[in-house]
Amino acid sequence: MSTVYVRFPLRSAAPRERAPLLERLLFGAVEPARSGGRYPRGRHWRDAALALLVGSGVRIPPLAPLGLLAEAGADAVTSACAWVCFATPVHCAATMTSVRMAPAGILSLARTEAAELVRDFDRVFHDSQHRLVAGRSGTLYMAFAAPLEVHTHDPGDALDQDVWDFLPAGADAAALRAFMSEIELWLFDHAINRGREARALAPITGLWLWGGGAPLIDLPPLAGWTAGTDLFFASLPLSDGASGVVVAADAPGTAGWHTAEARWLQPALRDLGAGRLAAIELSAGERCYRVERHWRWHLWRRRIWRRAAPWWECFE
Repeated sequence: MSTVYVRFPLRSAAPRERAPLLERLLFGAVEPARSGGRYPRGRHWRDAALALLVGSGVRIPPLAPLGLLAEAGADAVTSACAWVCFATPVHCAATMTSVRMAPAGILSLARTEAAELVRDFDRVFHDSQHRLVAGRSGTLYMAFAAPLEVHTHDPGDALDQDVWDFLPAGADAAALRAFMSEIELWLFDHAINRGREARALAPITGLWLWGGGAPLIDLPPLAGWTAGTDLFFASLPLSDGASGVVVAADAPGTAGWHTAEARWLQPALRDLGAGRLAAIELSAGERCYRVERHWRWHLWRRRIWRRAAPWWECFE
């Protein structure tokens, strides 16, 4: 049976607002929403969502190699490429004691901006063994000539946080962090940033390197549908399938969330009640909760003892 996976931000620049439908669903989840639901250590929400779209029994591939092959094709995976990761443009600001990523610190580039960065990277770093590649969507990837042993974080985990705890770790982390610092110096007062600031857009202060792995030669079988704002999932070549992944840009309770709720969550809930769907999975931060067909029974049983909590308390 199929599943709809709904991902939404835990934090945003706007004050938090209650979201009654979401809170009812969390209260009726298979597990009480404060008792569990964490992803296993080393696993990421994108892995869990991608597992719904990858064929049964197929190993979940690293995210960036899959995205690069899907967006740029086999020509982008050369014999000189041994490891590839996302190179996500971000905006961070230094304080007296830390460097914090802005609440809206993950930046989207126009394809022309991405292409210009690639050209200038080739000019400045031509003698390095690193190569910047732009996908069709404007997503940037960094290719390395040697494999790296590192653990990285999605930049979404670091939004409005001190970035120190989210920097790469592992045997090759020091070298990767040093390279990220070189990129920051390159981007300081870059022509692209002068243009962005003239348009009242946040400047790119760095490229966040994450989601890496060995390059892929062939795409795994992928079936299902995707919706929302996530460029990675939008880039995947999908065949027909009933499971879907929705990535909402707006936090629950906001005006944008109400639009996403009406467009995707409410239809999924109707399909769940009609037996056309096995479950809805609700994901934010490091947690995910599963809502199944008889969620209203769980909701009724739990209301005897307590009221539904604000949605954010379920994910913190």
